[in-house]
Amino acid sequence: MPELPEDPAERFELAFTKELEGDIRDDMEDNSTLAKAIFFGFETLKGQTIDKVTVDDLTADIKPKAKNADWINFKIIGTENGRAINIGVAIIQSSQSELVAGLKRLIDYQTFDLTRGCLVRSQSKIDNIKKNSKAYQLLEQLVSVEKGGEVVYLIEEQIKPLLALCAVCKKCRDYNLTQDQVFDFISQKQLTFENLLLREILSDPSGEMPAVDDEDESLLLEDIFNPPSSDDTDDGDISDLFS
Repeated sequence: MPELPEDPAERFELAFTKELEGDIRDDMEDNSTLAKAIFFGFETLKGQTIDKVTVDDLTADIKPKAKNADWINFKIIGTENGRAINIGVAIIQSSQSELVAGLKRLIDYQTFDLTRGCLVRSQSKIDNIKKNSKAYQLLEQLVSVEKGGEVVYLIEEQIKPLLALCAVCKKCRDYNLTQDQVFDFISQKQLTFENLLLREILSDPSGEMPAVDDEDESLLLEDIFNPPSSDDTDDGDISDLFS
């Protein structure tokens, strides 16, 4: 690594720029890596209010743990218009059979103490859902009036800065920075406060079903030949982010 600037702000800019140059094609398919980056983004927003939602706390310890089996990645604990809210967030880029397993948890508000469920998934993967599929039925339940949940599209240019910032924090010693300095610079520059992905997760759900492919009503072959190996599939533990 070239010699680092003396000014901490310049070191942060160098680090952020360098991490932004990384190839994230593999990351875009990795549920755990994406979840850690989004979790980190919300960590930097604790105590702040966005779209009438104040982020009070976060937890990746979703109980009952065995029943969740890591499908709901984390929970945003906040306040909206004076009312306590718990938003469960599930990032699912894997097959539609695995999407079904995740959605079953995400709509089970009573078991997992949620007031809202949020699925994060690429639009192209949502587009491929068939209207006669189990995944579509569960999506309908998620965005229904009763559940009030939402689907947020995972967009590369919105997640890439979060992946880069998360990497800067993990490698902060390499850039002669402290975690506190990283958080301070992120706050000063409003790098996460203005992030559209984080804002969309917190925003009031539209209540509208996303458009899906209804030209072919046959079941997807991947649902037939690639069933989830177990409801207890482990996509990784976000709690090791700062270890």
